[in-house]
Amino acid sequence: MSLRLAIVGAGPSAFYCAHRVLSRVPAAVVHLYDRLWAPHGLVRYGVAPDHPEVKNCTHKFDETAQNPQFKFFGNVSLSERVPLANSLSIPLSSLFPHYTHLILAHGAGQSVQLTNLDPLHIHPTPTIHHYAYDFNWSWKCLSDVARLLLSDPDKLSPLDIPLHVIDQLKSSSIWHIDIVSRRGPLQLRELLNLPGASMDSIPPTLFPDLSSPGLSRQQSRILALLAKGSKNPPRSTPKTFSIRFLRSPRSSSSLDRTITYDLNTLDAHDRAQTTGESEMQRTDLIVTSLGYRSDHGWYDPSLGRSVRRIGALVKNVYTSGWAANGARGVLASTMYDAYSVADTLVADYVSGEAGAGGATAAGNPGTISVRLRRTGVPSFLREVSIQQGKRIVQYEQWKMIDEEETRRGQRIGKERERMRWEEVQEFLAQKSVQ
Repeated sequence: MSLRLAIVGAGPSAFYCAHRVLSRVPAAVVHLYDRLWAPHGLVRYGVAPDHPEVKNCTHKFDETAQNPQFKFFGNVSLSERVPLANSLSIPLSSLFPHYTHLILAHGAGQSVQLTNLDPLHIHPTPTIHHYAYDFNWSWKCLSDVARLLLSDPDKLSPLDIPLHVIDQLKSSSIWHIDIVSRRGPLQLRELLNLPGASMDSIPPTLFPDLSSPGLSRQQSRILALLAKGSKNPPRSTPKTFSIRFLRSPRSSSSLDRTITYDLNTLDAHDRAQTTGESEMQRTDLIVTSLGYRSDHGWYDPSLGRSVRRIGALVKNVYTSGWAANGARGVLASTMYDAYSVADTLVADYVSGEAGAGGATAAGNPGTISVRLRRTGVPSFLREVSIQQGKRIVQYEQWKMIDEEETRRGQRIGKERERMRWEEVQEFLAQKSVQ
């Protein structure tokens, strides 16, 4: 029986899984489904625009997509809980009769929330002018956001940032950002070297002895950077920022524009423990960066396979990337994880260990072959697309969009100018007429 694999998601983990399976089983059919019309997941939507080198992995994804056994179907939502207005919506179970195997590589979609904060403070009305921001906890993301908000918009203009976002940054009235963390810092060098921003000094009492044998080399470097401070002297620039450690948000008020923190100390295991004291700060907006999570209850990390609630394996269903492990890791670790999952799938397929034949019980992929028309779209998917009047974006179309975005960007002296969905539909409609 031939291997027919559906992968839910089209980010790095999904592409790495597809590449690995096709390299191990060249005759396999691999289809990627994503609720967004553009592929590549966080490489497109989550990489800081001033770090374009991180996106170089898309060349590898393009190579995978050139394999005739590979297909990408974008703008197809398989989530019944969170449907998207513009995307084709089908239940996940509709895939089961058409594929022999399934990989869930849709990322970690559950954002970690602070339920004790005023939601109006976190999501204010667009008419409010913000002068001070508070960020919390996830250093990689918050440092990216803070760095862009503190940067000169004119210097950001050539990057992969839409013009309407640049316009918003130019009209921004932000002059100070508080970066708040329960514990310690990471990835600060770029923030400290911003030409148009300066950092408030950190009290020397917070710094341990840099020669302490308990500190790693990386920790010593980070602490030395913090002790030295920003390239510009404190309060010498129009925009400023401060880094506040050992604080946990207790509550906030959108009316008073304040946030109250519990002050922390670290125990012997470097876990944050409250001191019983608190601190109130004025702020106009709170931006939380607490990370994302996925449901670990149905995943066995030792096997790379999904499990039922009672613990039994679900035949031929696997998980990879953030969907399996939560929102952590970099591209390299994502690739190794995806390869491991793909190898497990192929080993199960070859040995028949995961039950590669015949079963069409609820929750299991079946064995009915996928019929492709000249358009390359499975017949069952094309029928739903016609019924709902929603467009499916395939990889060939994405490459045309990609080239058009690059062309539009070059015309105005930048890396690319991203297209909105309305523009994409108009562009593809014109291409279909030509």
